[in-house]
Amino acid sequence: MMEMTCDQVQHDGVAEAYLLGAVDEETRDAFEIHLLDCAACLEEMETLQALQLELEAARGAIESAASETPRRPVRMWAMGLAAAAMLAVAASLFLGPLSTPDHTRIATAELAELADLRPAPYTRVWLRGSENESAERFRTAMERYQAGDYEAAAVGLRKAADLDPQTPKIGFYLGVSLLLTGDTKGAIKNLGRTVAAGDTLYLEWAHLYLAKARLLSGDLEAARAELEKTLEMKGEPATEAERLLGALP
Repeated sequence: MMEMTCDQVQHDGVAEAYLLGAVDEETRDAFEIHLLDCAACLEEMETLQALQLELEAARGAIESAASETPRRPVRMWAMGLAAAAMLAVAASLFLGPLSTPDHTRIATAELAELADLRPAPYTRVWLRGSENESAERFRTAMERYQAGDYEAAAVGLRKAADLDPQTPKIGFYLGVSLLLTGDTKGAIKNLGRTVAAGDTLYLEWAHLYLAKARLLSGDLEAARAELEKTLEMKGEPATEAERLLGALP
């Protein structure tokens, strides 16, 4: 089998071609083996993957905007949030006024559609060779995530997080999966940990999804703070953060 060097990776643009699926089998195998031993090339690969995620997210946003009609289809999660809002109103009739002002409660219900929950983009980096148990559980969970089964993804990601609580991508996608299944409290906890991990590839997206989780929990001030942090970082999530900030009451 051919051996690959860092110079060859740089000169031939192997990482970019690999992500696009434009390498032959021999080059793919050699590159994957090289990544197992080269931290510098693996870091570059992860950076390119993050850029690819941002491009995919931007494309999705454009396609979503282009396909919108005056009467948008009601998503199942939106129906669930609407039902939750109705239950909250019913509870207030029996239990008395909540501590939150009336206009804030109403705004929170209206912001369910504004949050526009969609799964964070994910592209798997295929690496041949042995995986530890955490990596294997993450890979399997993300297969469920990509299939749209966020409940199963959350179960697998929890197990991966138990084995490796320090890896930001595990906590980030666990937080997103929990948010998509309606577990706002769990989402806030895990997305908060991703933010606390500092400057990682997932920091900007974690701020954005944490803002959405705060928004859906009714904590508008905390949501605003997370959106402002997202906007300050000036990455791809800043566009959506600016939209949400402009719509907050």
